[in-house]
Amino acid sequence: MLPHLARVGALVNVANPLHVPQWQETQAAAAKASLRAFDHFAREKVEAVLVPLDVTFLAYGAHIAEQAVKLWLPTFFFANESVTAGGLLSYGPNLVENYRRAAIYVDKILRGANPGELAIERPTKFELAINLKTAEAICLTIPPTLLAPANEVIE
Repeated sequence: MLPHLARVGALVNVANPLHVPQWQETQAAAAKASLRAFDHFAREKVEAVLVPLDVTFLAYGAHIAEQAVKLWLPTFFFANESVTAGGLLSYGPNLVENYRRAAIYVDKILRGANPGELAIERPTKFELAINLKTAEAICLTIPPTLLAPANEVIE
């Protein structure tokens, strides 16, 4: 979709213990991409924003998307709620399904199951959502090959 992409900004919630190791891995994998924090995006001339899954970023998804559109930046989230709020694209696990599975675990534990004996599950349902309104706002054309497999397209 962005064949000439050279610089990507990424948001990190340093208060989230999962983000620090994820960020370290991302930095190692994308050392040549010159990733920076959101407040440096305009100055650093990033060309897209990757927003990891985090409750803080979900809560501020609309604000993040609005700021990115002002800078003409495509945003890539991991939850379709953020695309509904104005982000460009998301691909990630179905959060509602994850919460449903968590509720099943809680139920098992409340019924006496030993948490240490419960199997660890990984998400099995991933969804692609695309916001064409946002694409139009930043003058970006989404290829049909990306639209075709989308679970949700906001027009």
